[in-house]
Amino acid sequence: MDFSELALMQAKTKDLRQRRSGHASQDFEQGLALLQQAIDEQFSHKHRLEQALAYFLTAIRLQRSNPEPYLAAAYLFLLVRDANRALSYIKCVRELQPDHPELPQWLAFFDHSGKVPLEPPPAADADRLHDALQQQIQALAKHLRPPTPSPDPVTLRSLQQEQAGLRQQLQDFNLRCDALDQELDTGDLRQALLPLEGHLAQLQSAIEAVFKQVQLQHALERLLENVRKQLTQPIKEPSLLEKTLDQCDFYADQLDQLEADGYSIAALKVHYIRVIRAVEAWQEALDEF
Repeated sequence: MDFSELALMQAKTKDLRQRRSGHASQDFEQGLALLQQAIDEQFSHKHRLEQALAYFLTAIRLQRSNPEPYLAAAYLFLLVRDANRALSYIKCVRELQPDHPELPQWLAFFDHSGKVPLEPPPAADADRLHDALQQQIQALAKHLRPPTPSPDPVTLRSLQQEQAGLRQQLQDFNLRCDALDQELDTGDLRQALLPLEGHLAQLQSAIEAVFKQVQLQHALERLLENVRKQLTQPIKEPSLLEKTLDQCDFYADQLDQLEADGYSIAALKVHYIRVIRAVEAWQEALDEF
């Protein structure tokens, strides 16, 4: 490649960067206008904030080295009382421009609010930032344990809390990876995040399994109540017994499926056995009748 070709490529690259920067500035300004409009309207139209955030995120994507859209997004999230997500964007600003004039005020706010603990200020060197982030990801992945769903409110609440915390942590990690993309390849960090994303999917499956278990438990309880009512009736209906037996088979299949999926069904088996014993008593009463 001769000098003229190299110069032409450099000019094209510069032009592309200028265009991206121009588009990013336009999106940022549009986001600010929508945010101000939402404030002027006293937040009577919530979609203004959603639109403003979309513009800020587009500006970040087009020009990740500019800290201003990150600050705007942080301010927006504080307006909707989401301090955790606001802090994620402030961390990006701290990594992009540690000497940003507005940064001390933001850090002081989070430090004194007591809502979100601050991490020690990161090193300015991109390689050290990379290594620190990698260690944090690996440390979190090391402590992951397979979820164990069971049909009780405490388990469900615990799974949901873990899911929310991991989702927030992943968002924070991804934002910091985005900031590092300007300086180096973050492919290894993205790869290290895969187990966390997989665990997040496992948590979602476990939560869905808990809901299924709770629904099945309630169905078995209702069926048991109906069978016991039949036992108190003077006239026994064989057709109702056949229908109940079909229901028992249906619930047995659901129990088998849950067990095949790797979930414990010990608690549900207790309810199922109660139903079967009541049905057997119903059958005996019919035979005597």
